Amino acid sequence: MSQLGTLTLLGSQGDTPGCMPDVNFSPSPILWVLLGIILVGAAAGWLWVRRSRRFREPSARRVVFSLLGDVNESALSAGWTDEQIVVLVGNVRMDLRERQPGEGAILRVFHLMGDVRLRVSAGTRVTISGTTLLGDQRVDVDAGEGPEFEVQAWGLFGDVRVND
Repeated sequence: MSQLGTLTLLGSQGDTPGCMPDVNFSPSPILWVLLGIILVGAAAGWLWVRRSRRFREPSARRVVFSLLGDVNESALSAGWTDEQIVVLVGNVRMDLRERQPGEGAILRVFHLMGDVRLRVSAGTRVTISGTTLLGDQRVDVDAGEGPEFEVQAWGLFGDVRVND
């Protein structure tokens, strides 16, 4: 009967004097590292966009930018020639079979965390340049008589894959 009448709350001082629950509301070091990566990536993306304005054609479209989210093929128009995509945290997933590139097209992609997946028509001649720190870059398309374009991809975490 005495056991039912006594209610001891967890973390109360009833049974163990000097013992309080350990609640810590300060952020962990992992959160600070992730926040630092995102801030450094945002600064690098901003610098990359500013630098590339000098090297792109005056008629080139504005940069497609995404802070948190994915970019799909609707970002490109048919006959595109000089496009630039900046994605900090998210993926680039494009089916370019219906949006064929123009002559000598270049697709520049800066991705901090996320994958780049491009689907092209069979026979498309694709070259990849750039660097991905923790990931790989691969073209799984047999070159043929299709259109030719270059993908320049720079990233921190994620893969770049082009397939048909």
